[in-house]
Amino acid sequence: MKHTKGEWIFEEGHFNNDTHNLGYGTIIADNWNIAEIIPNVKTGKYIPSEESKANAKLIAAAPDMLEILETTLASLGSEMNLPEDVIFDIRAAIKKATD
Repeated sequence: MKHTKGEWIFEEGHFNNDTHNLGYGTIIADNWNIAEIIPNVKTGKYIPSEESKANAKLIAAAPDMLEILETTLASLGSEMNLPEDVIFDIRAAIKKATD
């Protein structure tokens, strides 16, 4: 599985459906909308929380973090001076993102 290449950017803003302002922002990469971040409509609040913004920023940073993990693992080669559990966690995170 391959993700959309390029920098992922979180753009704050709002988009509307027929009755409510549902949007807080969009994650964009290579002129494609990757995801739209909307508030939790179950609460009846249509203004998203700071948690929603933090989640969006984390999603937008995910490709960069994946690349750093892959580069780190590759650069360690046979000289892995990290504890085994850290290497295991790096491999598990890469697998979670790519399987």
